[in-house]
Amino acid sequence: MAEGRSRERAPLGRALFLLFINVYVFGYILFFFRLSPGGEVQQLMRNGTNLFTMSFATLAAVIAWRRLEGEQRHVWMWLCAGTVLWLLAEVVWGLFDAYLFPQAPDFFLADVFWVLGYVAVGEALALHLRALRVGQRRSPAVLSSLGGFVLPLLLFVALLWPTLSDPDLSLGLADVVTALYPALDLLLATQGLLVLLMMRGQIWWCSWFFIGVALLLWAFSDAWYWVLIFFDRFGLNPRSVLSVDIPDSLGNLVMGYAALQALRPESACAKRS
Repeated sequence: MAEGRSRERAPLGRALFLLFINVYVFGYILFFFRLSPGGEVQQLMRNGTNLFTMSFATLAAVIAWRRLEGEQRHVWMWLCAGTVLWLLAEVVWGLFDAYLFPQAPDFFLADVFWVLGYVAVGEALALHLRALRVGQRRSPAVLSSLGGFVLPLLLFVALLWPTLSDPDLSLGLADVVTALYPALDLLLATQGLLVLLMMRGQIWWCSWFFIGVALLLWAFSDAWYWVLIFFDRFGLNPRSVLSVDIPDSLGNLVMGYAALQALRPESACAKRS
């Protein structure tokens, strides 16, 4: 009976989370367009929202790491490390943007934390894939993993291609770093899709599904930001800013929700008979 009630609560929890997402997006747009009196307040709102949503993801990941056991505890240790590093990057970026300079250099401390965060999350994916391959044929899994690098590489080249193909444009470190982020997001997302294909309804499927959604949201946000920056369109109107910020902060919220789902796999993610 307890398990049945727990399973009944799972759809309700997801419905409430979707309702919260809708209210969040509507409130963000309303405040950004109507209530913010100036550019400085909007910038403070952007940094504050990123910090709040990434703090939620980090706290949820820490709770998941502390409460889970066995292989999943090890996996979520690395996922937790990734969110902590990304939170540090947001803090450094916010402080730099608010107090030091109006524009960040091509590569600085926040980027170091961001890149290290991708390394940590990549290690979590590798550990989980390694656990799933036990008792399975390794060759198809290895080939699938290699195939997951194709789309991120194509995205990276596509983003840099206008700069590479135009002799009047010089390729700078900022261009490479900005194009690298969506490629890394998509790389982790494609590897996460491999996790989903290999799990096929096992108890951790649900949390990894939401991790994949978060990574895809970040990939879109980062890629679209690069496009807007390249064509000097970012910041020209509120819509250009919102189209980057909303998917980014939504990715943070979904990542936190994935951690909460990992805490209740028997009710939220278990394969139903």
